[in-house]
Amino acid sequence: MVFKITRFNIEDIDKIYEIEKESFPKTAYSKETLIRYALGLPDTFIVIGDNKETAGYLIFDKTGHIHSAAIKPKYRKMGLGTRLFMYAKKSSRQRLWLEVRSKNAAALRFYKKMDMKVIKKIPNYYGNDDALVMILYKEPKS
Repeated sequence: MVFKITRFNIEDIDKIYEIEKESFPKTAYSKETLIRYALGLPDTFIVIGDNKETAGYLIFDKTGHIHSAAIKPKYRKMGLGTRLFMYAKKSSRQRLWLEVRSKNAAALRFYKKMDMKVIKKIPNYYGNDDALVMILYKEPKS
């Protein structure tokens, strides 16, 4: 399988929404929210997939704020999340940053593997769970 990164296309909405619901069953964004992101961040709402299936997505802005990211469970641990993350890192200005649930061990492992550091804790950001704000500063170009 050859997976490539493309910009979100409205035809992707149902597939992205399914990945969203599967990845975040309690707090999934609505289709309307995903469409608002697509309209507001058309260059930085990216999708990874092959000719047959959408495997995941990542939404970020030019400041480097990652708003959401998910990989379909059957495609996890194949390097697709890393590819999306590296695309965002290359496209952002000086840093990448995000909020992540403090109890999301898999996401925390992934972001730490990407060299992100926890810089702040926001109590009860996710209702009964804290958010950890993580950041990765880009190396200056020489």
